[in-house]
Amino acid sequence: MEYHEIGERFEYDGVVLEVVKGRGNATDCHKCYFRYFSNCLNIVADCNSIIRKDKTPIYYKLVEQCKPKDMEQKTENKVEGRDKVFATQATNNQSDEEIYGSLLDKLFTTYKAKNHDYSNAFSEMFDELGIDYAYGKLREKMNRIKVLRKQPNMVENEGLEDALLDTAGYAILTLVELQKRKN
Repeated sequence: MEYHEIGERFEYDGVVLEVVKGRGNATDCHKCYFRYFSNCLNIVADCNSIIRKDKTPIYYKLVEQCKPKDMEQKTENKVEGRDKVFATQATNNQSDEEIYGSLLDKLFTTYKAKNHDYSNAFSEMFDELGIDYAYGKLREKMNRIKVLRKQPNMVENEGLEDALLDTAGYAILTLVELQKRKN
C-alpha cells in the first residue's frame, strides 16, 4: 500500500479510510480497519512507527463506504405526502437490483466488523433468551425509526438509513439463529 500522511483520506477497496495518529499500542490495532477484514497488515500498511517516514504510529479509520459514481448523481424531487423524510422521489441511474446488492454488501461488511468486535454475542444471547431477545433488538430499532420520522438525528451515524440497515441486520441475524436450530 502506498504511504499516506496523518489526516489524509483515501479510497481503498470500496471504502474511504482516514490515517489517524495512534498511541503506538494495541489500542491502535483494535481501532484499525484492516484488523476487521484481514490479518493485520502492519508492515504492508506502514502503520508501524518504525517503518513510517514520520516515525508516528497510526491506524486506518473507516470513514465511509464508497458510493458508485452513478449514485453521486442522485437527485431528489419533492412528492406530496405527510412524512417529510419519506416524501421524496429519488432519480438515480442505478437499477433496483444494483441498489439492493449494494445495501446487502454494506450489511455484510458491517456484520463482519461487528461480529469481530462483539464475537458471537447475538447468538449467545439468543441461546439464553430465545426469540424474545431478537424481538427486543428489532423493537428498539423500530422505535428509533419512529423517532427519526419526526425529527433529524443528533448523533452522527445514527440516522434513518443506519436504523433501517440495523433493523435489516438484526432480522437476518434472527433468521440465521432460526436456521441453525432447524438442523
